[in-house]
Amino acid sequence: MQDIQNGCYDVCTNCFTGGNCCSSFDRVNAPVLNKQELIQLREVLKSDKFYDVVDDNLYKIRLNNNECIFLKNGRCSIYNYRPLDCKLYPFDIIKKDSKYYLILYQLGCIEEYTVVDNFDCLDDLVDKIKPWIIDYTDDRNYTKMKRLKYKVIKEIKE
Repeated sequence: MQDIQNGCYDVCTNCFTGGNCCSSFDRVNAPVLNKQELIQLREVLKSDKFYDVVDDNLYKIRLNNNECIFLKNGRCSIYNYRPLDCKLYPFDIIKKDSKYYLILYQLGCIEEYTVVDNFDCLDDLVDKIKPWIIDYTDDRNYTKMKRLKYKVIKEIKE
C-alpha cells in the first residue's frame, strides 16, 4: 500500500525517468514554505541560505541549476523535515472560481500505476495547509505548473 500521507509512493522507487520529478524544476515551480516550516528548517540546518522570500508569509526553496538544493546523490537530504508542499506532491491544491480543489498532476506515472480509491489519507496534509491556503495557492507559485494537466480529486471545504 502507498504511504501517501508521508509523500512516499512505491511507484517512485521503480521510476523509469530517474525519480526526480519532485526535485527537478524544469516543469514545476520550487516548493513553498510557510513561516513555521522556515523556522524549523533554519534551526535544523543552522542556515539562512536555503530559501527566497516571496512575501511575509511565503518562502520558496532555493534552486541550484534548476534542481532542489536539498537533492544530494539523488535523494532528499531533508526528507524528515521537508515542507508540506513536498509531502503533498504530485498532489496539490489550486484555487479555481473562488473554490479550492485537491488535484493530482498527470505526470505519466503515479496516476497510471497507482490505484487509490480513497484520497481521505491526504486530508491531514490538506488540513495543515488550510491556515495559509491563500498564500499557498497564490498564482506566483504556479507559473510553470499552470501548463501541467491535472485531475481534480475533490473540492476542499474550509
